[in-house]
Amino acid sequence: MADNSVSDFSSFINRQINFQERVESCLWKLEALTVIAAMSEGFYDFPESILRNYFSIAVDLIENAKKSNQISLNALFKKGRV
Repeated sequence: MADNSVSDFSSFINRQINFQERVESCLWKLEALTVIAAMSEGFYDFPESILRNYFSIAVDLIENAKKSNQISLNALFKKGRV
C-alpha cells in the first residue's frame, strides 16, 4: 500500500513539474517578445496586422501560463485536502 502511495505522489510531483515547466517556457518566450519590442526602433511602425499578430502571440503566452498555473494550483489544493 505504501508503494502505491509513493508511486502516486511521485506521479503527482512529475505532473506539477511539467506544469511549472510550461509556465516557465511561456514566460521566457514572453520576455523575449517584450525585449524585442522595447529595444527595436520603429517597432510601432510595422503594419497594424503584424503588430496585432505579434501581440496576439504575447496574449496567448500569458493565457497558457495562467492556465497551466491554475491547473497546477488546483491540483495542489486538491492534494492538500486529501
